[in-house]
Formats: sequence, structure tokens, C-alpha cells
Amino acid sequence: MRLENPNITVLLSVFNDEKYIGKAIDSILNQTFADFELLIIDDCSTDKTVGVIQNYKDSRIRLIVNKRNIDITKSLNKGLSLARGIYIARHDSDDISAPNRLEKQFNFLENNKDYVAVGSHTEVIDENSNHIEFLRCEISAEEIYYNLSYRNNLTSSSIMFLKEIIYDIGSYDESSSHSEDYEFLFRISRKYKIYVIAEYLVKYRIRDNQRLSKNYIATVDRTFEIALKTKINKKLLEFLQNRRKEKPFFKRIKLIKELNKFHINIQKEGKKIRLNRTRLKFVCYKMMIIFVTKIIIGRKGKLFIKRVLKIG
Repeated sequence: MRLENPNITVLLSVFNDEKYIGKAIDSILNQTFADFELLIIDDCSTDKTVGVIQNYKDSRIRLIVNKRNIDITKSLNKGLSLARGIYIARHDSDDISAPNRLEKQFNFLENNKDYVAVGSHTEVIDENSNHIEFLRCEISAEEIYYNLSYRNNLTSSSIMFLKEIIYDIGSYDESSSHSEDYEFLFRISRKYKIYVIAEYLVKYRIRDNQRLSKNYIATVDRTFEIALKTKINKKLLEFLQNRRKEKPFFKRIKLIKELNKFHINIQKEGKKIRLNRTRLKFVCYKMMIIFVTKIIIGRKGKLFIKRVLKIG
């Protein structure tokens, strides 16, 4: 283990999370891969969060306390500037990583140099760490590229990426403190390949009433703004993100035409990062079937087709 030059920096920003920060830290300190630093940026917590962190005596923990509250995005960028690792593993203050997460992701990136970032499947848990559901992600670079073109299904705590790419694509976008991870992943996907390890390497915690909060609504709106960068038709994007329902048949047919334009555009853009052309075409073909089914039949029809095509 090299404290001055670790292979991985686990980057964690926290604000007033005394209840869960200990569980998050424990999940990192108990990793099977030991060559890391845990860089924690505390954004002026007013509860006992800092005290909980300071109770740990592990030399791999680096605690930075902001002098003033600057929000999560600026805190993450501060962490990137201080990180010593070759790779950055993101982690949220209330999530839990599986013991072999760092080892699995480090080995993948080391052995697959044409990829710069890797994620995993996610288990969703509640405030008491009880299981809610399993979230399976698309695995291949082509599937991930396609999905990041209009939505984000990768949890922040499942992501590890090569630090040096920030000198090319930039750091987190400080213009917004919502969907910062999606916006960052979106930019990565436009230039580099991302992969997902088909294992549940992280537990993502959902708080009570989280989906009703103002922050959640702002995050959903921000996700919409980011996806518009693909030059996708606005009405189509609203439909794909379940923000609207087109009832008249002729309007639904128009959406199918817009979907075809969307597919032509992302296949053209996909060539720039050397995605497999045949594989990307097949992804578009599968998704056309799914979305046409949804547009014509509805959501239940879409779910049926996804089961038939074995898409998570």
C-alpha cells in the first residue's frame, strides 16, 4: 500500500449524514483491495458527521472540511484536485460497497485499457438497509452509450474512472448541483468507452419520501436538460423519460419517426469513439422494438418485450 501514490482514490462528499457515514466508511475499509485512499470532503456539516469520521484511525482516510458550504459539485471537484489515485472510485455518504468492488473494478480497468470507466449492477435498499429491488444495467459499451444518450441508470457509487480523463473532458459541471454524476458520465460516454460489471457491487440507499423532495424533482429536470444535448426531439425525450403520454395515434407515429432520426444520429456519433458498428446497430434495433411497442401498446407492452429480449 502506497499512501502517497495509491492506485485508487475513493472520493466521497458528505453533508450532515451522521446516521450513515459510518456504514459507508466501513464498506470501504473492509475492501479486499487495500491500495487506496478514502478522500472525504465534508461540506460544513452541522451534525456529528465529522466526529464520526474522526473516530476512525485508519491512515488511508483523508478528511477535508470545507471552510464554507460550497455544495456537492464543487466539493467533488475539490476532491478531484486533491486525489492522488490513478483511478477515482465515487461513493455517496449513505451507500455501501461490496467487499470486492474496488478489486473487481480495478482489475477490469487495468486489463482493458480501451475502457476508461466501469460501473456495476446495483441493489436498492431503504433507510434501514432492507432490500427494495435489484437494478440491472446494460453491460456493453454500445448499450451504455445508447442509454446515456437519453437517461442515466448508473448509480454514482458504482462508478470508477481513470483520473487523467478529467484533463480532456473537464471536471464536474459546477453550474448545477443536481445530476452532476449523469452529466459527467454523459461527457465521458461521448469520447470514451464505459463498461458495466454484471455483479451487484454497490447498495444504493433511498430515503423515505426522497422521490417527493424538491431535490429529486430538480434532479429529474436536470437529467432532461442534459439528455437534450444529443439533439433528440424534445417530445420524444419527454416520452422516453415518462414525462408525457401521447394519446392521439398520429402523434405517436411522429414519435417513431423521431426515434429513427435519433438512432441515425447516435450511430453517427458512436463512430467517433470506435464503438462496434454492428453491435450499436443491433442495440438500436432492439430499442426500436421496445419503444415502438411502448408507443403503440403502452408501458405493459414494453415490459413484455423487454422480458422476451432479456433486457434488464
